[in-house]
Amino acid sequence: NTEIPILTASVTGLEKAFKEIEEKKKSILKKSVKAVISLDDSGLFSVGEVYLHVELGKSVVESVKDGILSFFGNKKEEEEPVGEDVAHDKEAEAKEPEANKEKKDTTKEKLEKNSKVNETKSEPQVVIEKILLNVTITMETIKPLSDAQKSEIKERIHVMDVNDAKLRAREEGLNNLEALIYQIKYAIEDDDDVKAVTDEVTREELVTLVVFAQEWLDENYLAEVEKIKTEHEKLLKKWEPINLRKKEIQRRPETVEKLKKNLVLKKAIVEEHQKNQTDALKNKEDKKFLLLFPEEEFKTFFEFLNKTGIWLSEKMEEQSKKSLQEEPSFYSEEVLKKDSLLEKKFANFVKSKKWKKFETEEDLKKEKEEEEAKKKKEEEKIKKNEDEEEEKKFPQEEIENEDTKKEEEKNFESNEKTTTTEK
Repeated sequence: NTEIPILTASVTGLEKAFKEIEEKKKSILKKSVKAVISLDDSGLFSVGEVYLHVELGKSVVESVKDGILSFFGNKKEEEEPVGEDVAHDKEAEAKEPEANKEKKDTTKEKLEKNSKVNETKSEPQVVIEKILLNVTITMETIKPLSDAQKSEIKERIHVMDVNDAKLRAREEGLNNLEALIYQIKYAIEDDDDVKAVTDEVTREELVTLVVFAQEWLDENYLAEVEKIKTEHEKLLKKWEPINLRKKEIQRRPETVEKLKKNLVLKKAIVEEHQKNQTDALKNKEDKKFLLLFPEEEFKTFFEFLNKTGIWLSEKMEEQSKKSLQEEPSFYSEEVLKKDSLLEKKFANFVKSKKWKKFETEEDLKKEKEEEEAKKKKEEEKIKKNEDEEEEKKFPQEEIENEDTKKEEEKNFESNEKTTTTEK
């Protein structure tokens, strides 16, 4: 019904926006007020931003035309010459050849024509500007919720969520307890593995607990969650060790067999690698490089294999001395961990393969020569450094003076000996 308004949007600030434009001294080419109105998928109607949309601009035709004409000396604002200048110009014009005058007139005509064409084709420079206006929304039909109403609704929803969570937890607890009761009943009556891992006394105790749990469930169907969980844990504590021993009857032999096969397989593979490596070293001939496993890796891996095999043998021997109704000496989970560790160790062994260089007699001789040359070079360097240090302590001039002095003393002694001999 178009006669019933949904909301009213009051817009203010338009006059202020126009004043801002006038202060900028820009001409308005086009103006409009635009509003963002939306209707979402839920059918809710709303008004967003409202703003003044204006196109501002100034024509640049006149300034371009004036610039071109002034370049050729025909600017409108240029002052007209007076006095002697006028007479001089007229005299010069009279003397000017007819052809030049015609050429000049033609140039002026073309210029004026082009300027008129540009004036028609030129468009003003446009700048689009948006000025945000103030908008106030008044709901005419459905009033929006206040903050207090929203808080109250949120609180009520929260209370309902809490109650729903409690209800789900209670239903889940009841289902778990009922399922456990039926599971134990079936296991005691029909499961041979359960009979194998329990004696008569244990089964009677378990039956008694199941009967009490069923009676409690029938009488306390609306009990609190905590009480239901307590009854469930009480029954589960008695049943869980029995159920685990029952599962181990099947799982333990399977995991043990898997580990045994894996130990044999990995040992055979590593031994084959060791044999191939020994043969390659014997027949390497003139090969300078070989891809080899480090000997330490062989030793480490074989030690791990022996250690794992011993552990498995000891555990199996312990288990053979126990009955199925007793606590097992080891569980299948432990065997699976050992098998996983074996795979990891084997992967590390495979990655340890590296290239190894073998040196011939020529390589050793060359290496020795290089070492000697390097040693000689270092000695020369040390000697040179010592000489430089010596020169710093005793400059060359002092050494020469000292040598001259010694030479003079030697000559003097020689002359003295000669004189004595002559005497």
